[in-house]
Amino acid sequence: GCRHHRPRAARPVSDRGLSPAGMDVRILTLSIRLQSSVEFREKLLKALQYLCKLAAGELGSSLPTVVSRLEETSKACSGARRMFVLFRWIKYTMDMREAENEPQDTLRALMRAEAVCAIGVDVMQDLVTLEKIGVLPKRTLPPWFERAGGIAEVLLASVQLLAGYQRVRRATRALEGSHK
Repeated sequence: GCRHHRPRAARPVSDRGLSPAGMDVRILTLSIRLQSSVEFREKLLKALQYLCKLAAGELGSSLPTVVSRLEETSKACSGARRMFVLFRWIKYTMDMREAENEPQDTLRALMRAEAVCAIGVDVMQDLVTLEKIGVLPKRTLPPWFERAGGIAEVLLASVQLLAGYQRVRRATRALEGSHK
């Protein structure tokens, strides 16, 4: 017979991707990828931390045992998050290299600023973490240090927004240029 009309070998139902078993494999694969992502786990813990904090605040003094448990869970999530992101600043050194390859001056400057701010924020958070877990003696850092880290995070977010805006502008111009 004709080569183009050869019957295909039957594949197992679970490999077709439309069956429930195929969906299970894809969901499992996605779950494994997400779980192995430190950033995803940190964000999941952050969501749980703030959800517990919000719930505790909403309950007020009406259920003190539940509120206490929610506050403990929020604090435990905060500690776990700190451990996930310890020494994360090292990865931003790669962002600095990427910035050097950026041809657009404005975006290159913003990418450098983004990397420097991210390194600064993460180093500050690492110092707070090291103090909280006892590697640094208590009260090594001044009382304002953790709050300054929060201000640095706002600065980082602002730089990230500006860099994101520049990336969107470039992509929009490229898209408009391709339609001419």
